[in-house]
Amino acid sequence: MFESDKRYKELNVAIPHVSQKTLTSKLKELEAKGLINREAFPEIPPKVVYSLTPLGRKIKPIVDEMSSWGVEYAKEHGEIREDEVVATSGM
Repeated sequence: MFESDKRYKELNVAIPHVSQKTLTSKLKELEAKGLINREAFPEIPPKVVYSLTPLGRKIKPIVDEMSSWGVEYAKEHGEIREDEVVATSGM
């Protein structure tokens, strides 16, 4: 999820069970904090691409570790449903 730029729809699909309102709000917060960059292209229909800033890329090892811990915890103490797993590789 951290390897390439993403359009809004790609993020919406990659993060299941999030409302459009919540995703839009969180993207704005991340942009305001300097973790992601939002680039809008003057096209019809509008094209917007999100990417990680250098500061945002610094968080990748932390997110990867938290994801690994969560998967291991669920394996030991519960169940993992594929529809609830958010991949951290590929963005």
